[in-house]
Amino acid sequence: MHLLRTAMILCLLAAPTAASAVPDPATAGRAAVCRDAALVAERRHNIPAGLLAAIAVVESGRTLPDGAEKTAWPWTINAEGKGYWFASRAEAMAKVERLKASGVRSIDIGCMQVNQKYHPDAFEDLDQAFTPAVNADYAARFLKELFEETRSWSRAVSYYHSRTPERAQSYRRLVMAAWNTERVHAVNVHRSELRARLGQNKAAASSLRIRRGSSVYFRSSGSTVRIRRY
Repeated sequence: MHLLRTAMILCLLAAPTAASAVPDPATAGRAAVCRDAALVAERRHNIPAGLLAAIAVVESGRTLPDGAEKTAWPWTINAEGKGYWFASRAEAMAKVERLKASGVRSIDIGCMQVNQKYHPDAFEDLDQAFTPAVNADYAARFLKELFEETRSWSRAVSYYHSRTPERAQSYRRLVMAAWNTERVHAVNVHRSELRARLGQNKAAASSLRIRRGSSVYFRSSGSTVRIRRY
């Protein structure tokens, strides 16, 4: 089973075709949603930090007009080897509907490019398919199943794309290269969260009780209040 054909790898690494909508720089903030969704799904399913995010970059990655780093884009589709990046969910959904109406069945959707033909029951509808958190969670579960089958993250990554050796190897190299960046980002996110928690703990420490003689006091908001005597 695979999500994309080799042609898509080449397509995603190239610039969008004239038929592809170019996201307005004002929407660039949305570019982080795929990465964020992938990081959450990784933790939920015990996948190595940054690995699912790296797959997202290879699957739906593009360079935004105001950025140098390739970024996974949520409103991405691929049909019969041709990739499209849209500025909005509505545009992407409309394109999928037109493709289906014309008889196209193998369509890769969203951050993780989940294929509608090979994963027909992945989502309830297109709106859900283009929801980054849902899209990434399904991809994470699929990747975890592949890992449990192969007992190798490297092979699981390969099988995410294809079980054909030549296609699998080429795809794995792309993901591993992207992982170098995404792993660092994942670690930085974790550190930021730890610092935030530390700040919360320090704030909570201001309410720690202080013993003075036989009384117990609590310090809060700059003042000390005696709670009880024993």
